[in-house]
Amino acid sequence: MGYPNCREKVLWALVILCFGLIFYLDSAFALDWYVTPSIRVSEEYDSNVLFRSDDVLDDFITIVYPELKIFAESDRSRFLFDTIIAGKKYIKNSNLDTVENDTRASLMHAWSDRWTSDFNLKFTRDTTLESQLEEAGIATRRVERYLYDLGTAQTYRFSETLSTTVSINSGQIYYPDGTFPDSTYWQASIRPGLAISDRDVVGIDTVYSYRDYVESSTIQYLQQLLYWQRKWNETTRFTLGGGYLMTFTETPFMVLEIVDDQLVFVEKKEQSTNFGFSFLATLEKDWTERLKTSLSAGRDEYSTSDAQTYERNYLRADASYRFSELTSFSCGLSYYLNNQRGEPGETINYVQVSPSAVRKITEDLFLTLAGSFAYQIREAESIEATADRFRTWLQLTWQFPRMLD
Repeated sequence: MGYPNCREKVLWALVILCFGLIFYLDSAFALDWYVTPSIRVSEEYDSNVLFRSDDVLDDFITIVYPELKIFAESDRSRFLFDTIIAGKKYIKNSNLDTVENDTRASLMHAWSDRWTSDFNLKFTRDTTLESQLEEAGIATRRVERYLYDLGTAQTYRFSETLSTTVSINSGQIYYPDGTFPDSTYWQASIRPGLAISDRDVVGIDTVYSYRDYVESSTIQYLQQLLYWQRKWNETTRFTLGGGYLMTFTETPFMVLEIVDDQLVFVEKKEQSTNFGFSFLATLEKDWTERLKTSLSAGRDEYSTSDAQTYERNYLRADASYRFSELTSFSCGLSYYLNNQRGEPGETINYVQVSPSAVRKITEDLFLTLAGSFAYQIREAESIEATADRFRTWLQLTWQFPRMLD
């Protein structure tokens, strides 16, 4: 148990360091502080809480989300601390009851007109099932997960047309029950951009990532994208990029060998390299003041909680419409096509549709009616398995007035 406790001490040390920097900036730049608490209560029905192909469990779930946001800002600095706790109570399957948490802190400071720094801390306690479905549409066993992450991004403007952003983040993922291997990771990227006109920016995005699973695989990948950003007009924005992605995987395995006249197990490492094409495209359009849409597509690499690597292809579409000052509607569509690297060469198709409607009851009270339908097909050799899930929920949100303003 010392392993996670050590990480928690490191995290708290970083939190103290971050707040020390905040108070320094507060004294130097006179930050304006205010606090915004809120609470959400949700009643949900889930037709397949574990997203299985067989032994399907449905349930009614009561969820309470208390949230606290702390803001601070000045002419050169902006700080945000946001923590959400989700207490989930399952009516039929009480063994699934859980308390989740998502805590984030970010600090932005402009040291000069050319140099801007961003610092980010994150702690998440959730489950692998929901996180993987959201990130890649890959179902897995539902187990508790702890994630710690620390990152920074530095942006420097060399001139009116040339700027560069360098970012680094590192983190650890821990599974208390030992179902999946714990892992550590770090990632670095550099993104120079050149404005070739008032509306066009071109650049190269280079990303290197390293992830080490305890007593399991080590996965590295290098991606380079040449991108173009275009602001067609005040209501339309477009980004297009293409490049390559190289993935290096090292997996340990045991073999019997004779050592000093004795037959013993010796650890060997199997190495593999994959090279592929990666791309991204986004289109955002504000049709009117009420109607907005966004569309994105891309291909990259995704590593799962059980140390498997997939080529991830995705398509996402979102639309929102504001009927009035009191009522709004939105709908999201996500599609993932995941191709596993190596054996057994599994292919996973996943699609989800998520409509929602929000009604403002009073200045501080909101009512949300939402739902989602998800469908997945997993294929490996001659085996095919399908799973689907329907969810619907009614949520009441009470936004407290701003404090300390």
